[in-house]
Amino acid sequence: MSTHTFGVTEADPFAIAGDNLTILTLGRPSSSQFSVGEDNNGEYVEASAGAHGEIQTIEATYGPKLRGAIATFNVAAGAAAELAVQGVSVNTTKGALCEVRANGHKHIGGTNSDHNATVRNLIVPAFRGFGASDFGLGIGLAPAHLQSGSYAIALEHDDEEDADGNFLCGTGHKERHTASFEAVDPGAWTIPTGWTEVDGNPDPDLASSKAERVRLTITKVVGFTPAV
Repeated sequence: MSTHTFGVTEADPFAIAGDNLTILTLGRPSSSQFSVGEDNNGEYVEASAGAHGEIQTIEATYGPKLRGAIATFNVAAGAAAELAVQGVSVNTTKGALCEVRANGHKHIGGTNSDHNATVRNLIVPAFRGFGASDFGLGIGLAPAHLQSGSYAIALEHDDEEDADGNFLCGTGHKERHTASFEAVDPGAWTIPTGWTEVDGNPDPDLASSKAERVRLTITKVVGFTPAV
């Protein structure tokens, strides 16, 4: 008699789940590059067919265990880990529970399986388990007027292949944080120190059935100096 697994029964690859958050979904699809030659008649040559460069994409979502404050947490990236962390994000909305997402990848086969030994921590600020959050950024408008708030951290990533077209080495770099907000408020946004406004609406959005809306997206980059 066969059995079918129900629920997320394996370890959290990003180590985010804990006292405040629980893992809800875990996806791990893989894909490879395929190459095959053809003969003088335009037909495939079976003996030349092969796959290489298999990569597994790993994505997880998390939900809150409480409606109050979710404490700040770190997501470790690097440290010669098999899993290359590429990003983590938090979405909060009025009248709803928060959602946390993380994504990365690992390689199957090749000369190596680990990425670079550079260690960096992606620091996610505290936020609300229920309702829209300003992530403690001091954006100038009343927190109660927020309709939504999101916070995302992204790392760029570059991989190199070995002589057979499989994984050789890889590095995550260029850490960037982006926060976006929408509010029902006639006031002006405050741009936190170290952040840059990249999107907004100087004139509020207007609709016949809603109060005016203002939006803001800000970003900052985080420099990093590897230990020598």
